[in-house]
Amino acid sequence: MLRRLLHFCHRRGTLLLAVVVFLWHIYDLQQFDQWATELLQGQYDRGHRPWDSHVLLREQLQPTIILPPSEPLRYFSNPENLDKLISLGPHFLTTVSGCRMARWVYPTTTRKNRYRDCQGAPKDKMLVPRHRTFDYLRPFDTIYVTIQKLPSFVETVLPFLQTDVVIMSGQVYKMPSLEDSVVHRLIHHPRIVRWFCQNLDIHVQPQRHNSSKVSPFPYGLKETTHKHHATDQEALQAYRDVFFRSLRSSRRPRVRSEQPSCKIFVGYLHPWPERVSKKIPGTDALALPQLKPVDYYQQLSRHDFVLSPNGDRPECYRHYEALGLGVIPITELDRAYYGHLQDGPVIYETTDWNITHLEGFCCKWNVEQRRGLSLGGTVRNMILEEYWMEYVEGQVGMSLQWWDRERNCSTTLRELTVKIANGQQ
Repeated sequence: MLRRLLHFCHRRGTLLLAVVVFLWHIYDLQQFDQWATELLQGQYDRGHRPWDSHVLLREQLQPTIILPPSEPLRYFSNPENLDKLISLGPHFLTTVSGCRMARWVYPTTTRKNRYRDCQGAPKDKMLVPRHRTFDYLRPFDTIYVTIQKLPSFVETVLPFLQTDVVIMSGQVYKMPSLEDSVVHRLIHHPRIVRWFCQNLDIHVQPQRHNSSKVSPFPYGLKETTHKHHATDQEALQAYRDVFFRSLRSSRRPRVRSEQPSCKIFVGYLHPWPERVSKKIPGTDALALPQLKPVDYYQQLSRHDFVLSPNGDRPECYRHYEALGLGVIPITELDRAYYGHLQDGPVIYETTDWNITHLEGFCCKWNVEQRRGLSLGGTVRNMILEEYWMEYVEGQVGMSLQWWDRERNCSTTLRELTVKIANGQQ
């Protein structure tokens, strides 16, 4: 047919038109070959069904355009901006902050109230199919999916994604490890730009952790949305009060010759089975009385370091309580899985819990490492939600879509930065 077309066009003196038609035909074949290859390899979205209309729409066959990484924002993570941030009413990072930060929330309907982390989220945030599709998602939207609902998300949403998104996952209470097949499908899907998850070493096997699409996600202060919600709110209010008091008291200028203090706080430790097996010489931390939240936070703020061994999970509230109050946690965390806390800083991979030995180590803490850090020796911005939004964008390398809780609408971190810099609520 092409030979007849060329012969006809040549006789009519329209050879140029014939060349254009021929090149266009080759382009279509290349596009069809690309689509067929993706289909055979299982990489083509099931939501795209060009054969239904018998037309191969070129906009469906174009590969995803990844924008070049922009310069990461350093406004919320800059310790010099802490006063400005807290003067406008800080959003403290809690165990349910992911539900509030993300543009979309995958519904967490379950019979067990303790697993309803995102209960009460606005309807405009709920990720539900419209006309059996999710084509309303915008490029680089953020979606929060609890660990418990992640297998359901992979089955019901992942095959129909038509745009690039970022997934964040966490859970207030401990959950069983994710099946490797769920993690594999998630991180190998072409529409998932990156997956952020709490307690990576529980849910991600070592061979998956090396993927460039997996990053750690913070845990935060304790907050729930079920029967203990009122108690948690009282504890949060106590933390806020102590946080502001400690911030004011830390304004005292240091004498240049003053040596860094190395007072270690040993508070009540819940007797988790994983923790009972650890002998902590020099103290009986498991038998210490459990203080009221305000008393606990006040005592914590008067120290420089705090014992923070693993509990039922590596991540715990104490890491973030301490960093926000200017105290350095002494942890068992593996830096490879919990590198998001290294700017705190935290002390990683502790195996010797002898208090005398730890005091000697802390007193030898590198002065240069502590110099230039935020008030009290830690980056206290890490207790704010916006700090971690900036962290996520820095890991992804581009601007993402978030949720503005004051206006109940989608927003970007740059818009939030401008609003806060201008002193707007």
